[in-house]
Amino acid sequence: RRSCSSTMRPVLAALAVVAAVASEDDVMSYAQRVFLRDAVGEMHTHAYHSYMTHAYPHDELMPLSCKGRRWDKRERGTLDDSLGGYLMTLVDGADTMLVVGDAEAFGRTLDIVTSKLSFDRDVAVSTFEACIRVLGGLLSAHYLVTERRLRPVVHRAAANASDASPGETRLLWARGLARLATDLGERLLPAFDTPTGIPAHRVNLRRGVLKGETRETCSAAAGTMLLEFARLSRLTG
Repeated sequence: RRSCSSTMRPVLAALAVVAAVASEDDVMSYAQRVFLRDAVGEMHTHAYHSYMTHAYPHDELMPLSCKGRRWDKRERGTLDDSLGGYLMTLVDGADTMLVVGDAEAFGRTLDIVTSKLSFDRDVAVSTFEACIRVLGGLLSAHYLVTERRLRPVVHRAAANASDASPGETRLLWARGLARLATDLGERLLPAFDTPTGIPAHRVNLRRGVLKGETRETCSAAAGTMLLEFARLSRLTG
């Protein structure tokens, strides 16, 4: 049986050839740029549909087995700290869907996220991963649906997403994303209750930092919270 990733090998090989040629001449032709743009779009479509077919509603797709990675099994130990059973692939990738021009996937994803996602879960997650991937994904999607200059493309995504008007759907998305981002941000805050203010590595979304949880972390995990929490602060006032 072919893996979920095997059908993309010809595309990846072509991308490598184009990149090598471009680096030799230090100039990329218009045709090469169009090819790369279309190849990236094809890769995105393949990844999105593979996830929805084989892994939804789990956090990640395992590309070799074509199965969803279970958050509750933690088969890889601490590597699975990023998993929380909170639709991570969809939340993390929502903004990319609009960037690559897949308005249909963007609309479908926001409908799912704003109607089905809940953070009221008794699960300990990586503070860092939950911040950059889930909180960051929610905030990025919220920015896209509320940015006036992007309103035409967002309305195009909303036109086929629900029975409401595009304008009403966009507002529903904006409110739902803001609510989810605020809720997750508040659930991550107990991780910062440390002697130094540097967040603990893991936090339980329902119970906070559990007794015996290590306070050890790394500089990257501690420092990259600034962007998301600054944006959340502006959103919530």
